[in-house]
Amino acid sequence: MAEARRVIDHALRGAARAGVEAEGEILEGSPPKRIVEFARDRSARLIVIGSRRRWLRRSVSCAIVRASRTPVLVARRD
Repeated sequence: MAEARRVIDHALRGAARAGVEAEGEILEGSPPKRIVEFARDRSARLIVIGSRRRWLRRSVSCAIVRASRTPVLVARRD
């Protein structure tokens, strides 16, 4: 949990420096399921998620795209 909090705090500081209002929350359980539920519970208009290009494992971003009724933007670093 300490590592999760450190990562969220780092991301929130970056958002604040960029002038973006942001919130962070730690979710436990299956990432695709919990992210889709979280977006639904918050009435999110868009889910933005990064892609880690996992070739040998199922992709969390692909699972979210398939399961979500909310539009999903998958950001990829080349």
